[in-house]
Amino acid sequence: MNNNIKIIEFNGVALEEICPECNGKRYCYNPLWDEYTKALDNRVAELMKAGMTEIKANQKAIEEMDYNNPASDYYYLKGEPEEYTCIECEGRGVIPTKEGLILLEFMKKYW
Repeated sequence: MNNNIKIIEFNGVALEEICPECNGKRYCYNPLWDEYTKALDNRVAELMKAGMTEIKANQKAIEEMDYNNPASDYYYLKGEPEEYTCIECEGRGVIPTKEGLILLEFMKKYW
């Protein structure tokens, strides 16, 4: 389990489970950043192969692929978060099991 999530159980029956969308992390990575991250890693590898140190290669690649520059192929990322609160679990890291949903419906009836 991630982030010290404790699954609530009652009489040995789990009422919730780790969220399959975020795997209990409570946040998800924005897929729009995947292409940028892969391209950046590839550019760093190219520069290192050409003889640059890793630090210099990272600096140069970031300068070349600056998503804050309107001329950049990655300008569309400006303002896009790299990660966001998981929509599936609303940032809890867990979702109700079938049994948990039954309990919630019961509570709604009498609450």
